Amino acid sequence: MAVDGYNCLITLESALKAKALLLADDAFIRDISGVSGTYRESPETTQALGLLINLLIAAAPAEVLFLLDAPISGSGKLAAWIRGLMAERGLPGDAQAVKVPEQVMVGYRGIIATSDTALIDQSEQVFDLAGHLIAKKLRIPYIDIKKPPSMPGVRGLGA
Repeated sequence: MAVDGYNCLITLESALKAKALLLADDAFIRDISGVSGTYRESPETTQALGLLINLLIAAAPAEVLFLLDAPISGSGKLAAWIRGLMAERGLPGDAQAVKVPEQVMVGYRGIIATSDTALIDQSEQVFDLAGHLIAKKLRIPYIDIKKPPSMPGVRGLGA
């Protein structure tokens, strides 16, 4: 399994921070924090990494490859932290900071863990790792864009 590291981590951290999450029409949960290139570790990072690694251990994949965007400051340090957690917990695989993770993932034979639309469109097997944790394990609320929130007292046009 190849994990789109920042994609999964930022989405999960956003959920833990109670930021808005959307269930898109492709059934993948996405954050709308707009963080990506400005990502910095937060108090939620340790918890988010623990949740991701625990779920991966339970799934027992043959190996896991966490890929982080090297141009983002601190990616090498974060990759080393993830490698350490994986080794400590017995999760086989590696964590790497690479220039363009998407290029590695597009050619990866196996499951890609992401909610990145471009990767979803180019991959045969995709799993919404962060979304699964958010919806099924943590039961953190999100906005389903197919079901607009009800607004008591508000009627449609022409009513």
